[in-house]
Amino acid sequence: MNQNVKKQKELQAAPVDPAAMPHISTSEIPKYVQFSLAQAAYNAIQQDFQRPEFQEGYQRWKAEREAQGKG
Repeated sequence: MNQNVKKQKELQAAPVDPAAMPHISTSEIPKYVQFSLAQAAYNAIQQDFQRPEFQEGYQRWKAEREAQGKG
């Protein structure tokens, strides 16, 4: 299998059944916890953007959206 195809498959999200997801009331989460979660997500996203394969996938996604007029 082509290495790029293998990586692309690894990066795809698994389908999720919305009915199986728990309900989370974000208004009940303390602000300091919200901030900590947001900071952790931001740091993880920044770190991912440093990886060439992530950049390639992002550029491909961006080009597809622009081609669909969603840019």
